Amino acid sequence: MKRALGTVTAALLIVGAVVEGPAQASPAGGQVVASSWKCSGNTVGEPMRTYAVCTKFASDGKPIGGVSATFYHSGEVLEVYDNFNNDHHTAAYLSVSGNGTARYFTGKHDLSFPEGLSMSLKVCTSMYDGAVCSGWIAGTT
Repeated sequence: MKRALGTVTAALLIVGAVVEGPAQASPAGGQVVASSWKCSGNTVGEPMRTYAVCTKFASDGKPIGGVSATFYHSGEVLEVYDNFNNDHHTAAYLSVSGNGTARYFTGKHDLSFPEGLSMSLKVCTSMYDGAVCSGWIAGTT
């Protein structure tokens, strides 16, 4: 099932709790510009899916990149998107009752689970220390 890039971009703009990131030097003369991360997620319908997103915002409030993961309940497909230039793949963690927790990287992953199991999903800017991660978002397979 093909998803439009516009849908992913819109998902990256759906934000919730703020996670502050480190201050960064601006390229225009050494000024320090604070930037922040906002992460959110939910389980929504039509088609039923559980998603987690983290978006990075510049000090002027404009989005400058982000990461997302979406688990589609019908067909059990996990899609992991990377729109953040940190030279690392986005990492998504999917925990399914009775199956443990697995890590997936940027791309589309066709999975298979019995229907109705408890699951949770989170997305991170990478698998390394210091990565920005969403909280765990609960759903069912």
